[in-house]
Amino acid sequence: MSNGSLADLLFKPETLPGWKERLSLALDVARGILYLHQEWYMAPEWHKNTLISTKVDIYSFGVVLLEILCCTGDMKIDISCDDKISFFTWVYGCFVAMELKSLVGNEEVDIHMFEKMVKVGLLCIQDDPEARPSIKDVILMVEGTTDIPIPPSPVPSLI
Repeated sequence: MSNGSLADLLFKPETLPGWKERLSLALDVARGILYLHQEWYMAPEWHKNTLISTKVDIYSFGVVLLEILCCTGDMKIDISCDDKISFFTWVYGCFVAMELKSLVGNEEVDIHMFEKMVKVGLLCIQDDPEARPSIKDVILMVEGTTDIPIPPSPVPSLI
């Protein structure tokens, strides 16, 4: 990509966007997915294979959302970010323990909005596709139009 990848933007300290830019980025990504889900850009196999649903995109969005929220150049965590299950466990554990500041290190964020976004991210990465919200509901939750339910553990073994 001519402007670099999302990973380049999020994981390099010299290009790390601020809190408001990350919120805007997350909402823009969700709106892009909504456009793809509701317009004419679905591949024919989506209609032929009952095993594929738009909920796979919701899961991917949830992973990206949590990465957008938790990126800080100087944050030290004791897990490998390549191990997504450990990453989800860490995020969910911080959420349950009400230690959300642990997810952003020393960065100044709107903690109320940050909590909302973490809840949305956790809802999106549920193991059961039926438990994931639609992308339209994700947008409504982020915009504050719809209440956000308390997410259950995204990893069944954390119950």
